[in-house]
Amino acid sequence: MHSEASLAPWSEALAPRGRPRRTQKVDARGHVVVRVEDLHSGFGEGPVLRGVSFELMKGRVYSVIGPSGCGKTTLLRNLLALLMPTWGRIEILGQDIISAPPARLETLRTRMGVLFQSAALISSMSVMENVALPLRLHRGLAPREAQQAACVKLELVGMVDARDRMPGELSGGMKKRAAMARAIALDPELLFLDEPTSGADPVTAAALDDILLDLTRRLEATAIVVTHDMRSAFRISHEIMMLWRGRIHHRGPPSDFIESDDAAISQFVRGARQGPLAGCD
Repeated sequence: MHSEASLAPWSEALAPRGRPRRTQKVDARGHVVVRVEDLHSGFGEGPVLRGVSFELMKGRVYSVIGPSGCGKTTLLRNLLALLMPTWGRIEILGQDIISAPPARLETLRTRMGVLFQSAALISSMSVMENVALPLRLHRGLAPREAQQAACVKLELVGMVDARDRMPGELSGGMKKRAAMARAIALDPELLFLDEPTSGADPVTAAALDDILLDLTRRLEATAIVVTHDMRSAFRISHEIMMLWRGRIHHRGPPSDFIESDDAAISQFVRGARQGPLAGCD
C-alpha cells in the first residue's frame, strides 16, 4: 500500500467541499442505461478496443481514463453511434444502436447530451442562440420560446448574464459552461463529456466539476466522462474505468485507484514516466 503522505493530494480531492460529493439519485431498481458486450472496434491497422464489456447505471457518474491513444475516444464514438464496431453489442437506453435504423438513432440522440473537448460552439451565433438551437431543431419551438428555455439552462451553469456574447468573446471556462448548457438543452438522460476540464486552471476545473454534479443531480442523468484529469475524476466519479491495451484494465470507485498497488494504475494516477505504460500496444 502507498504511504499516507504519498496519498495526501489525492485524498484531498476526494474530500467533500461543504456538501456531499455524490448527491445524484440512483434508481432503486438498479436500472441499466448503457450495456456494452464484447466490443471490438478500430481502424485500418487493427482493433483499438479488444473485447470491452460493461454496464452503466442510471444517475451515476463514470470517468473513463487511460493512456493517450488507447481507446477512450473510440469508445465514446461507438457509444454515440458515430463509429460502428467490428464486433459486439451496444445498448443505449434499452435500444440496440448497432442495428437501429437512422431515424431511430436520430430520435435516440435527442435523449443524449454531448460536450465536446473544444466546446464546439457555433462561432456565428450568440451563446443564447447556441443553446436554443437544439430546442428549435428537435422540439420545434419558436425562436422566442427557444431563447427563453435556453436562458433557463444558462442560469443553471451561471452563464445567463453572458447570453448575448459571441463565442469569441468567452474565456475557455465560459465556453465549456455554455457548451454544458447546450448539452442539457433537451433534458438528456445520458451525458457524454470529452475532457470537460481540459485546459482549465484548477479553480475553473473544480467549478466545472460542481456544475456537472449539479446538472446530473437535477436531471437524474448518467454521465460518461473521458478525462486525463485525475483530480476531477476523483471528485466527480461514482466509478472509474481504466482502459489499457484495448480492454478495461480496472473498474471501481476512486478509492481503488488511489490505494492501488497495480503498476499501471499507480503510474497513470501519479503521472510517472517509468512503468508499464511506456506505450499503448
